[in-house]
Amino acid sequence: MSILAGNQVLEACILFLRKRKVYSLTNNGKKEAKELSNTTEKIIEEINKNIRLFSKLYVHEKVDYNESLLMAFEDLKKGKMPFGKLTKEAMELKKVLINIYMGGKHINKEAKIRSILKRAILDLNRI
Repeated sequence: MSILAGNQVLEACILFLRKRKVYSLTNNGKKEAKELSNTTEKIIEEINKNIRLFSKLYVHEKVDYNESLLMAFEDLKKGKMPFGKLTKEAMELKKVLINIYMGGKHINKEAKIRSILKRAILDLNRI
C-alpha cells in the first residue's frame, strides 16, 4: 500500500466519483487524515534518525546504503514510492528472501541461493 501525503489523501477522497456521486470527508475525517499524515511523517523522521545513529555506531566503511534509505524515506514523505513502478517487485523480492529465511529453507541451500542472488546482482549492475 502506498503512503500518500495528507493533502493527496484528502484530494483522493474528495474527488472520488462513484455512480456520479461525489463523496467527501467529514470534518472529523479530515482531522483524522491530517493526524495520520502527521503521524506518518513523525515515524519516518524517527526511522531516519535511527538509520543515521546506526551508521555512526556500526558502519566502519563508507556505505551509501544508509543514504539510499534516507532518500527512500524522503520520497515516502512526499507521497512517492521509492522504486516507482518497480516497488511491487522490489518488495516481493524482500518478502521471498524473508520467507526463505523464516521457513528455514536456506539451510543446506545457501550455494543455490547465493548463485541466484549473484546472477541477479550482476544483471542489475549491467544496467
